[in-house]
Amino acid sequence: MITELVSDETGMFEVSDLPPSTDITLVVSAADDAFVQRAFYLTTPPTPGNNVYRDIGRLSVSEPVTLSVSVSDKQTGDPITGLEFIGLSHLGFFESTVLDYAHRSTFNDVTNQYEIVLPKDLNVSTEAILDLDGDGELDFDKAEGDNVYISADKLLIYDANELETLNILLSKDDDVIAETKTISIRILNKTNKPLVGETFVYDEDGNAGQLIYDETNSLYTAELPFDGNFRLNMGSFVEDEKTYSTGSINVYRTTDFETGDTQLQVSTSGFNSNSFYRIPDTESVQIVVIGREVQATSDLKVIAASTDADNNYALSVYYSEPVNLSEEQVSLSYGAATVITGNEDANDNVPNGTTVVDEVQVNVPISLSKELNDVKMTVTPSEEIMGNTEYRYKIESVSAKSDEIAVTLTADDETFTTPVDNNNVFTVDSLIVDNGNFYSNGAILHTENSAGIESTLSEMRERAYLFLSVSIESLEYLTITVTGYTENNSDFANFDLYNVVENSRVSYILRKILAVSVADNENVRNLSGHHYDRGTTLPNGQFFYQLSLGKYINDNKPSNVNGFAIYYEYRVEGGENQTGELILPVR
Repeated sequence: MITELVSDETGMFEVSDLPPSTDITLVVSAADDAFVQRAFYLTTPPTPGNNVYRDIGRLSVSEPVTLSVSVSDKQTGDPITGLEFIGLSHLGFFESTVLDYAHRSTFNDVTNQYEIVLPKDLNVSTEAILDLDGDGELDFDKAEGDNVYISADKLLIYDANELETLNILLSKDDDVIAETKTISIRILNKTNKPLVGETFVYDEDGNAGQLIYDETNSLYTAELPFDGNFRLNMGSFVEDEKTYSTGSINVYRTTDFETGDTQLQVSTSGFNSNSFYRIPDTESVQIVVIGREVQATSDLKVIAASTDADNNYALSVYYSEPVNLSEEQVSLSYGAATVITGNEDANDNVPNGTTVVDEVQVNVPISLSKELNDVKMTVTPSEEIMGNTEYRYKIESVSAKSDEIAVTLTADDETFTTPVDNNNVFTVDSLIVDNGNFYSNGAILHTENSAGIESTLSEMRERAYLFLSVSIESLEYLTITVTGYTENNSDFANFDLYNVVENSRVSYILRKILAVSVADNENVRNLSGHHYDRGTTLPNGQFFYQLSLGKYINDNKPSNVNGFAIYYEYRVEGGENQTGELILPVR
């Protein structure tokens, strides 16, 4: 330890005689635990032989909040012990010592809960290793609970500092041993007389099966595997010239965390009977439902609609009865930014001298398949879905076969956003510094606008920005430190640290912009809502992240050097740390 500091009544302190280019760790704590201890990683300026004063600014700390987490085995209901939750709130990054200042959980043997003290007002996520016995295999690979998911061998809790209590259920596919339950279902009409109905369909490990009607007992009865839940779907049917809606029955087990007692929760859809209730968790289950008649005024409903990420985001829709639907009535589209210059096309309705930034909808080809007596519709994209893009399924109209009445049901429209494409690999070679002055290396980028009017703009120094490709969205973290800069052939020391990506999230200090490459006297109309930047050397119509470097500076030229020296450190998810230094000229 270099020294132990005590701040004055204003919170100010000073450390003297530190060597240059030295990594230091500053730990801030309160004797009365009024706030949570936090570590700050800093590097002194690289100026040997000179006295340099650096103001490190305000150091943010936070009052504590205690998060209590119960973790239980979903199959047995027993509490899971032996975990350790770790959260990090440090600023800066030196991997060798960050765990020395980690927030760590303790286990309360009385409440069977993990307790961890976190900074309430600092964004902190926690993680715990799920290989409890150290054999290299995960003991659990499924997690249920708010803000919870599993990545690699870790159980992660997002934004843990915003929570006070959390219940987590863990399970493992390989360990699930299905029970056998005898299920009996009776369908009644509104006068309580049994209906023959349509075959119930269930799904076991992806293989469809059927429950056949027993006319003697007026029941659908079968022994079904039960691993905690099952779903039964009934197709629409006609009896005594009356059409009855499709229906679904969901049965799943719930556990009282205090007593460990279990019950079966039944929820139904498409019937006129009670849609939600609980029953004892016994080997034999009896369920009675009242069929719903479909009226001639079109009682068509959407029972369920969802997209399947494992099947190229195919859309599955269950309707309340058989329907008529064709591919022409279905669309899948996404928004794409366009930059249209007035002199590109005589038929684009954009006048010369004007560039329009707009958002257009791009249609994706699809195919349509039908199942369950035309009750289930599956829409599958005919091309690969792109990463980090918002898509929308739209079904314009659909009609029930019973009445042929076309209706528009918004419940069968689905919007989804795809995750970041990890194949879009980040490289430091993509980093660019540009001052956006419409010049580069002494030459104007555009001598005239799209109407042929000459630009009279003189070359000027402007604010420098670091531009980063959108591939940074695939990183776990990225820090950029500006260690110095050269202005008009003169070198200057500098130290500005930017946490560009933290916890796989791009920092709010960056702005996502669309590059628009036009002359300074071009009229730009933005109809898209996207932020844009013009006057740079960036490719027209591409997105970048923009970070202000806080300096007004000229373009780099062979006779007049202008540039920034940076130190970088980053990691691709699942990869190793990458570090290095770059000199980036001002374009």
